[in-house]
Amino acid sequence: MNEKFVSSKTDPGMRIPPPFFQKTFRGVSLSGLLWAGFCGLITPGHASEGRNSQQPNVVLINLDDADRDMLEKNRLARHFPNIHSIASNGLTFTNFHVTCPLCGPSRASLVRGQYAHALDHRTNNSGKAAYTRGFKGDYLSFRQQGFADDDFGRWMQDAGYHTVFIGKYINGPLTENARLHKGWDDFYHSRHGIYYGTPRFTNRFEINGSHENLPGGVYRTHAEGLDAARLIRRQAKNNQPLFLYFSPYGPHSATDVSGGMVDEKFRQYWPNIKLPKGESYNEFHNSDKPPAYSQIPLMDSGTRTRIQLLYRQRMLATKSVDVAVGRILRALEETGRLQNTYLIVTSDNGFLLGHHRMMAKGISLTQATNVPMFVSGPGIPQNRVAGHLTAHIDIAPTLLDLAGASSKPFFDGKSFRELLFHPGSIKPRNWRDSFLVENWQTKFFEGHRIRATFVQLRMFDSVYTQWSDGSLEYYDHRADPGEMANLADTLTETRKSEFHERISNHRREMEAPITTLETPEENLGPISGPPFHLKGVAEDTSGVNQVKLVIRKTGTGRYWNGSDWQPARTTIGAYLENPGGILSDWSYRFDPGGAANLSDSYIVTARAFAQNGKSSRVLAIRRFRYDSFPPTTRIVSLSSVGRRLEVRGQAWDNQKVERIAIEIRNAQGLYFSRNGWQVERSQVYIPANPEGKWEWRSPKFPGGTYRLTAAGQDSSKNRDPSPPSGTVVLGND
Repeated sequence: MNEKFVSSKTDPGMRIPPPFFQKTFRGVSLSGLLWAGFCGLITPGHASEGRNSQQPNVVLINLDDADRDMLEKNRLARHFPNIHSIASNGLTFTNFHVTCPLCGPSRASLVRGQYAHALDHRTNNSGKAAYTRGFKGDYLSFRQQGFADDDFGRWMQDAGYHTVFIGKYINGPLTENARLHKGWDDFYHSRHGIYYGTPRFTNRFEINGSHENLPGGVYRTHAEGLDAARLIRRQAKNNQPLFLYFSPYGPHSATDVSGGMVDEKFRQYWPNIKLPKGESYNEFHNSDKPPAYSQIPLMDSGTRTRIQLLYRQRMLATKSVDVAVGRILRALEETGRLQNTYLIVTSDNGFLLGHHRMMAKGISLTQATNVPMFVSGPGIPQNRVAGHLTAHIDIAPTLLDLAGASSKPFFDGKSFRELLFHPGSIKPRNWRDSFLVENWQTKFFEGHRIRATFVQLRMFDSVYTQWSDGSLEYYDHRADPGEMANLADTLTETRKSEFHERISNHRREMEAPITTLETPEENLGPISGPPFHLKGVAEDTSGVNQVKLVIRKTGTGRYWNGSDWQPARTTIGAYLENPGGILSDWSYRFDPGGAANLSDSYIVTARAFAQNGKSSRVLAIRRFRYDSFPPTTRIVSLSSVGRRLEVRGQAWDNQKVERIAIEIRNAQGLYFSRNGWQVERSQVYIPANPEGKWEWRSPKFPGGTYRLTAAGQDSSKNRDPSPPSGTVVLGND
């Protein structure tokens, strides 16, 4: 059946529903239940505790970047009535965390119940060293390891469930040779970070799956909500229990702003909604934080304005998720499944919106790891709160437990099924000693690079973090829930050793240590130098002991011994920032001096050695040559033609000037990309001709003041460190 997508302008699901309906849950009549919002509020039923002779249905809803403040109780009640109905009729876990606060690794851990390091899944996209620091992990590697065909979809299917997946799976490229994952009866995999015109791979039309694009005017979350409801209704006469993993993109920012991140029907909503600001907002004193954080200056008014705008957009994107949740609840009700369904709502990571001067995820602070978690269903007490230390890696074990299936021996998480029915039976402090949080990938904010590579011991009311640069963090949440005071300097060496041992005990023993080459980047070509600053990260559960390098000049075949070239192969030691740590940055300043020239090229090989005596089996290898000069850029003319900007200029360099990065910012603090205006920093890249000359004409802009900056970039990725800028005022036609 070729179902058509419903236009957002004519969507009958958006009409205000009748004010009352009647429903019976196991003989309990619920008359006069008011449907609030745009979709009916369905109150989940509650049956007697224990496994049912009929296996329960399970619906897992995993939002993208939804922080704990966004889904706080009062905001839920005011803005998101359908998610609120799940929270208020069930159990809220307030001390629930992800074990890697970054989309891809977090989602891998969710579907497998394992830590990201155990899955060798450390990043969103492999091979982009500027972001990944040379680590690996994305959708393709996850699939190549066989995990995509052996996740909780497969296990629930083996337990007798009809399985449905809709939305975002794991970050990374979905190539043309895409296929269905084993374990999913219905599979709707949305691709790319866009809300309109979204490409997908589904088995909607072909049994083995096919590629499709949502029509240009159809909002992604809207279509996914309709799909979920339709697939639930299609199982109306099927006695199989249902497992639905619904994974919308909201409230993640749009990486391509074509159409924006908000459904057009909601764009006028909540014009005056204000970002909540706690004590850590734009933290005034941050010198106690690790250097990655303390480098960030106080936010200026432009940054604060952009964060406020992003907050409203995130709230509106979540409004669409809430409507989709309403559709799911209504379909479950209409098919008679709701009374025997467990509903779980969570997020793949948290998000900082001005907290500690940042707009970020993938960092060590609790706002990035502590995510919403609501569970409602048969036998679960209503409107209760549980403070037990729980995590994303616990969801897969809990799903299998609810389904009556056996646990997996490789799980790092554990089932919290008992807490669902009797949260008061175990004191929160006694539920779990601790678990691991880890991160590898770099973050960028306002031009600052945050190499957020760390391992963390998350405890019931405190947290200890070891960074790869040797920095430490320790926060006591009893006295300091906002993490305003880093108490790492007050810890004794004995206490630090204890924490380190507990972190090591949570990790799998590695077959061999690994090391990366962050600089030079893979396939980069020339790099800035001499001297060349070679950098990377080494990792091993037993601790990193040393990193050794071999540097060879191609052509001559001679080796660098630290001061000169020699014919015999030799190794040189790199400097470790965190010797003995599970993660350690390493660096080496390679300066061939006057012997270097533009025709020289080199090969560097890095190998890590661990405390347990093991060494890397897979070596990090890069070929590079040098370019010591950044381009110089000049704006020759900057003017307005009608409501367009026209700019011409030239850039000079000893290598080829490849392109010019043009950054345009309006008076509201928004940045222009080729598809529109956005909160997050964006640039337009244009090519330069062989003489380094360039020109660009903008599309029509509204009247106002615009600031333009132009920076040349050469083939070595050197960039003009002092790019010129100018201001233009456009009038209204």
